[in-house]
Amino acid sequence: MRSITCTRSALAILAVISMASAVFAQPEPGDVFKEYYHSCKVNGGCNCGGDTKRLGSGYGAVSPLSFTPTGDVDITGATKAEIFIEITECHEGTRGLQAKVNDGTWIDPVLPVSNFYEMAHFWFPVFPVDLADVKEGQNTITLRVSGGGSPTPQMLVVGTHLRVYYDPASKAHIDAGITAPAPGEATGKECNLVCSASGATKVEFLGLYEGVNWEGDGDFTQWHYTYFHGEFERHIGTDSVGPDFQVTWNTEWVPDQTGAKLAARVHGSDGTIYMTEVVDNIQICRPDMTVELGIPDPMEGWVTRNSGDKTQTFILGGDPADILGATVFERGWGDYNPELVLNGTVLGRSAGGGYNFNFTEFAIDAAKARSIFKSGSNSIMMKKGGHHGHEAYYPGMMTVVQFSASNDCANIAVSAKEPVRRGIAKDNLRIMSSGNTLAFNVLSDRAGTISLATLNGIEVAAKKVARRGTYSIDTSNMPNGVYLLKLRDGASEIVRKVSIAR
Repeated sequence: MRSITCTRSALAILAVISMASAVFAQPEPGDVFKEYYHSCKVNGGCNCGGDTKRLGSGYGAVSPLSFTPTGDVDITGATKAEIFIEITECHEGTRGLQAKVNDGTWIDPVLPVSNFYEMAHFWFPVFPVDLADVKEGQNTITLRVSGGGSPTPQMLVVGTHLRVYYDPASKAHIDAGITAPAPGEATGKECNLVCSASGATKVEFLGLYEGVNWEGDGDFTQWHYTYFHGEFERHIGTDSVGPDFQVTWNTEWVPDQTGAKLAARVHGSDGTIYMTEVVDNIQICRPDMTVELGIPDPMEGWVTRNSGDKTQTFILGGDPADILGATVFERGWGDYNPELVLNGTVLGRSAGGGYNFNFTEFAIDAAKARSIFKSGSNSIMMKKGGHHGHEAYYPGMMTVVQFSASNDCANIAVSAKEPVRRGIAKDNLRIMSSGNTLAFNVLSDRAGTISLATLNGIEVAAKKVARRGTYSIDTSNMPNGVYLLKLRDGASEIVRKVSIAR
């Protein structure tokens, strides 16, 4: 059995937690599928740092660029297919990414935000393909970019994947399910996950919960996992010893929440993967502490070579005197290890350098954290330097903080709906100012309701808003502090943290 610490991330910006629909499309519970991939680290042909292949023009980059995923593709009983890739922007401003399979139609990805090509990023765009374009046996995935980029168009391909889905009723697969924990169960700092899957070669456990956005799309609440050179990573954990496969989920860096979900990817010996049905309404609560997530303010062109020092802001709602510890998470790539500075205090240097990827975790002990963090707005800076420079990937540097607390975990409320999908991918709500008046723009095409609530959910103001317009809420009688501003328009909800300070 493998014990996994699943770190929960991030930072809240002065005005930023918006709900996002996941751009990183993925299998859903009950799906049966197979995955075929190509990585130059495994299959050869790398020509840039971090075991990557250049896509674009100049410096040995080529566009279009083709790859042949490993293995013979099985389309018997197939119902749909999609390409998904591991790709990073190396030259900021490179745009027009498209993909196709074989001689099929070029497909555009759905971008997390409209200015995504101006952001340094490493993400996993998905391209739904026409099943008629997929062949039995070997297939070719081709990528291209249209231009832009400084000094030339260039992205770095880490891996390319073809995923084929099948009718679960007709495709043989391992029949399995999670047997522990039970739906509605509350978990403390450790949770033992068990999946009964007789005949499986391995089981990968994953959760839908609010946590660190390693996926790079700004959606902090989703089925959390990534790929790196074709390897399945940053999920809860993997076990290869059955028939009762199990891992221990350490949740001490996962935010307090209700309504989390668990599932497992069950692998058969023929490469078929079955995603189990969910175990839902898992309550994450620790009796002696609470864990807070913040979200950073995304920055365009974050490459230290060109942009110099860069600073992001985030909000902390808890009392710094109660901090038990904190961690800052950062994803990046480049030839430079920049210093990270939190509220004027140097934390240390980012990992990576040498044109390699880094997945940095800065642990901050209680004493240091209490002296650094502030209640309300905080800032974190990356120092300039490097030949290529360091790329700080979207959505930016993320911080998670533990606070001492007394929680009645035996009586926490069970959420009857999906977890709030907090991210920064949609921009239908823009904060203009705060103080005695909280002013904001609503950019939605639908009428809705705006409300202001305390962090524990107590609503302090609400008003109806028409589609598109400028509105305000009088906050003169409200104490200084951190609040949640919520816009509900139809079935969607956008949530942002705001700080009222005079």
